[in-house]
This record gives sequence, structure tokens and C-alpha cells, in this order.
Amino acid sequence: MMEEEGYSSVLFIKSEEAKPRADDQSRPGPHRYGCAVVVLGLLTALLLSALVTLLVYYQGYVSEYSTLLARYDNASAANQDLQKERNTLMMERDHLNQTLEVIFQFRDFPVDHFCPVSDHVAQERKCGGYCTKGWMYYQSSCYQFINTEWQRESWEFSQADCEMKRAHLVTIDTVEEQAFIYNHTYEYYYEQYGYWIGLRKIQDKWQWLNGSELTGGHWIRTEEEEGDGCVLSMPNTDPLKSWQDSSCHLLNRWICEKEAAKWPGKNDL
Repeated sequence: MMEEEGYSSVLFIKSEEAKPRADDQSRPGPHRYGCAVVVLGLLTALLLSALVTLLVYYQGYVSEYSTLLARYDNASAANQDLQKERNTLMMERDHLNQTLEVIFQFRDFPVDHFCPVSDHVAQERKCGGYCTKGWMYYQSSCYQFINTEWQRESWEFSQADCEMKRAHLVTIDTVEEQAFIYNHTYEYYYEQYGYWIGLRKIQDKWQWLNGSELTGGHWIRTEEEEGDGCVLSMPNTDPLKSWQDSSCHLLNRWICEKEAAKWPGKNDL
């Protein structure tokens, strides 16, 4: 008889403590916290590095901008100085051109009269004056009254003498000029002698030397307007009635007139 072998069943029951807990599996371990800290540190370091780099770049940019701004200010100031210097030079150029225009009015410029030496050490000259010696200035013109004892000529010769002086026998355009002429003429020899002016009759019309016809006039007598020949300004008469018709061949004194020198920067008196 065979012995029956018996098997006993052994049941292993795991205890609750031996089982792993689900919430224990979801909690990170200490090594995970360490990794997070390292990552955050690296990110912070990178951010700080980026900020420092930007700050350095910004400071460099600001420094360069300040340098360029300073250069611009210096260039702007230098440009203003150059502009002022340019304006000064242009004014000096215009002044010289106007001075030359005055000089070119003369065939032989009387430099010692118009431009006398103002500094004998530096030999500098200062130009000015309206009229040359022997001429009288009045309202933008220069007048020469021939008042010497021995000078008396015909109308034609008197005009030729004025032309030699780059002038002409006087043309009287205004009442003020008529009064000025009268105040500088004087009686000489006899009452019939006077001073030639630039008025004569051409083709039955009284004309000035510039070709303009006479309108009005300052005749001693109105009938003189119908006379022939040339015209004298007579002294010692009514200041506004001193013109007298006379033969152009008679010998009398005369009055020359020419434009006054107009220097730059000088106003008429």
C-alpha cells in the first residue's frame, strides 16, 4: 500500500505594511527637488547675464550717442561761426564793390582827397566825402559856382568846362534847389551879368541839357519865356524869380553840377 503523499497548501498573505502606497509614488524624491533648484539657478544666472549684457550694451550705446551729440553740437557751433564769418565777408565784398563803383565814376580818381591817409604808420586810408575840393554838396549833387573875378565865358564854353569836370551846367528841378542856387550867387560888374544854367531854347522850346522840356520855371518876367538863346540865373532878385533869357555868346559866370559820390554806409545829409 502505497503511502499517500499529502500536500499542504501554504497561503502567503501580504501584510498591508508591505504594500507600496499610491501617494508615496506621487511624491518627488529629494533628488527631484535638487534638480529643480539647479534649473532655476541656471535660469536666474542666464537672466542676470542677459540683463548685464543688455545694460553694458545700453551704456555703450548711450556713451556713443553722447559722443555723437557732442560732436554734432561742436559741428553746429562751428557751422554758425562759419556762417557769421561768411556773412561778414559778404558784407565786406559788397562794401568794396560799392567803393569801386564810386571810384570808377572818375577818370582820374582824386585818392588823396576822397581817401586820405588815416594811419601814417600803417599807411591805411579811409574813404569818404561827397564832393571834391571846390565843390559844394546839396541833395545828392555837387555844385561848383564859378565866382572868380576873371572867369566869364559863353554858354557853350561854360558847358564844355563843366563836361571836362565830368559835370554839366546846373539843372534846377525843385523850388529848394532854386533857392540853394540863388543863395550862392553874387552880383558882379553890372546888373546884367549872371550865372549860366543848363537851360536853352531848341526849336522854340526851352530844354534842359538832359533833353527834358521845361515846365514852369522861375522867370523874372513871364514874357522872358518867349525869348531866344540861353538862360542866366540873376543874383539880387526875387529868389524864386531869377531866370533871365540872354544871348548864348555873352560872357558870364556859370554853375556846374554833378552827382555826388555815394560811399557805402553813408546816408545823404
